[in-house]
Amino acid sequence: YWDWDMEATKPLKEWMISEREGESEFLRSNITDTSDRIDDFSSHEDFTPPQKGIIGAITRSFRNGSINGSVFNLCSATLGAGSLALPYSFAAAGLALGSFLLTLGAVATIYSIRLLVECRLKSNLKSYEELTLRLFGRKAELFVQLNIILFCYGVAIAYCRAVGDILKPIIEVGNFPEWFTDKITMTLFWLFIMFPLSLIQKMDSLRFSSLFGVLTIFFLVIATAQHTLEHISFEKVSWNKEKFWIGDFSSILRVSSIVIFAFTCQVNVFAINDDLEKPSARRMGIVTNRAIAICFFIYFFMSFFGYLEFEGLTCGNILQNYRQGIKEGHVMVIGAYLSVTLTTIMAYPLVIFPCRASFEALIRIDPRNRSFLKNFVVTLGISGSSLVISLFVSAISTVFQLVGGTTSAIVCFVLPAAFALKLEIPKSKFERVAVWSLAIGGAVVGILATIFTLIDIVEASSSTC
Repeated sequence: YWDWDMEATKPLKEWMISEREGESEFLRSNITDTSDRIDDFSSHEDFTPPQKGIIGAITRSFRNGSINGSVFNLCSATLGAGSLALPYSFAAAGLALGSFLLTLGAVATIYSIRLLVECRLKSNLKSYEELTLRLFGRKAELFVQLNIILFCYGVAIAYCRAVGDILKPIIEVGNFPEWFTDKITMTLFWLFIMFPLSLIQKMDSLRFSSLFGVLTIFFLVIATAQHTLEHISFEKVSWNKEKFWIGDFSSILRVSSIVIFAFTCQVNVFAINDDLEKPSARRMGIVTNRAIAICFFIYFFMSFFGYLEFEGLTCGNILQNYRQGIKEGHVMVIGAYLSVTLTTIMAYPLVIFPCRASFEALIRIDPRNRSFLKNFVVTLGISGSSLVISLFVSAISTVFQLVGGTTSAIVCFVLPAAFALKLEIPKSKFERVAVWSLAIGGAVVGILATIFTLIDIVEASSSTC
C-alpha cells in the first residue's frame, strides 16, 4: 500500500517542483527585465535622479508643467517694472478708489484669461494669431500680430530702461569710475543676463527664474512696508475723505491705464497652458486664480504702504521716493532697488518670448523646425534693438502709459472678448453682458487714457518726480 501511494503521488510531486522552478525563473526574468529598464531609463539624457531635502521638494513641486511652476511663470509674466507706478495710482485716486480699480483689474484679468483658455480648448488653436486668422481673416491676423509685437517690444524697451533707472542712484553713491554710467550698466546686464535668458525656447524652462523673480518682488513689498513703519505713526495719520477718494475723471483714466499695464500677462497664457500637465480649463483656472491673487496682494500692499508714507508726494516710480535711503546706506532700500532690478530681468524674457513667436508667425518661420541659429538671430534682432532704443529713452512712465492705453487694452480685454463672442462661448444673457462689458470697457478706457497721455506729452507735463 505504501509503495503504491508513493508511486501514485510521484506525478504530483514532479508537477509541484516544476511549478516552483517555473515561478523562480519567472521572478528572475522579471527582476532582470526591470533592472534593464531602470538602467535604460537612468541612462536617458532627460533622467534626473530623485533629490532629497528642501531642494528635492522644490524641484518636485516646480517640475515641468506643474501647477506651482505654471503659477510662478504667470506671476513672473505679470509682475515687473509696472508695479513701481502703482503707489502713484493710489495717490491719484485715493485708497478706496485705488483699491476698487485694482480689484476690478484683477477680476477682469482672471475673466479674460478664462475666456482665452476656453477659446483655446474649443478651437484647438494655439495662439492669438491662429485664432484671429480662423475667426476674422488674414487682415485681422496681421493687425493682431503687429499689436502683440508692438506691445511686447514696448515693454521690452521699458524693462531695459528700468534697469538703468533703478541702478542709477546706486551708481551715483558708489565708488565707480565716471565712465561707468547707467547706460553701461544696462548694456552689461542685457549682455550677460537678459539676452541669454531670452534665447530659451520654452516658457517652462523659466519656471525657476520665475520663482526667483516673484520672491524678489515680495522682498520689495517687505522693504516698502518696513520703511513706512519706520517713518510714520499710524496715530498721527489723518484718515480724511481725500485720502480715500481723490480722483477726478482724468486721474481715474490714468490710474486705469497703469492698472491695465500692471496686470498684463495674457500674451503668455497660451504657452503656459500648453506647457501645463494635462491642460484643462479647470487646471488652468487654478493656475490663474492663484497667480492673479498673488499679484493682487503684492500690488495692494506695495501701493498701500508706499502711498501711506508719501501721500501726495508719491512719485510715478516709487523707488524715486527712496533715493535718500540709498545715500544713507539703508540696507532694505538698497535691497529693494536690487530686487526690482532682478524682477525686471526675470520678466524680460517673458515678453521677448511672445514677441519672437508673433514675429516668426508674421514672416512664416515654423517654430517646430527652428534651428538654434535662426532662434539666435531673431532673438538678437528683437532684444538687441530694444536695448538700443532704451538707451535713448528718458521717460519710462510715458512708455508704460502709452503701452497700457493702446496695445495692452486691445490684447488683454478687447481680443479675448471678441474671440469668445465669435466662438459663442457665453451661453447665458449674463455671460454675454459680461463679455461685451469687457470688450467695450477695455476699448473705451484704452482710447481715453491714450488721449490724456498724449495731451500730457504735448503739454510736457508729467506725473513722475
